[in-house]
Parts: sequence; C-alpha cells; structure tokens
Amino acid sequence: MTKSFKPPSGLGKAGKALYSRLASEYDVSDAAGAALLLNAAQAVDRIEEARAAIERDGLLLTDRLGKRYVHPLQTVEISASKALLAAMRALRLAPGADE
Repeated sequence: MTKSFKPPSGLGKAGKALYSRLASEYDVSDAAGAALLLNAAQAVDRIEEARAAIERDGLLLTDRLGKRYVHPLQTVEISASKALLAAMRALRLAPGADE
C-alpha cells in the first residue's frame, strides 16, 4: 500500500513529481532520508531550469566581441545531475547503489 506524500513548498513541477513518487514508493522515514529526498528533488528542478535556458539560448553563446563560449548553465546542469545521482545512491535507489 502506498501513501500520498505532499512535497515541501518551493519545489518546481519536476521536483514535486519526483518527491511525491519516491516518498510514496519507498520508506524514507528518517530525517537524513528526507533531506536526501529533498536534495534529489531540488536537483531535478535545477536540471530542468538549466536545460530550459540552454534549449532557449543554445549550447554556445557569443560575447560582445563575437567569441563563442559554452553556456554557463551547462555547469549547473552537470553539477545538479551529479547531486541527483549522489542523493539517489545515498538513498540506495540508483543502479549499482548496493555495490
């Protein structure tokens, strides 16, 4: 039997969806688990926000002198992806988490 868990305020659509799904499917009843779950949900929101901006602006931007450079939010997307994976592993919900 799964319960419905209300996600904390401040999460975006993707973060709320992840939080609700994982909280209802897995036993995350301790404070550390709840903090990791919140971290994962926040990371998903950061990933979505960075991806939206990158899709809007393009992977490469041009400075005022015409030089091309990598969109700075790519580092945010990469960092958030690593944070998501780390939280999922810590919650033992990622592939290879039991290794």
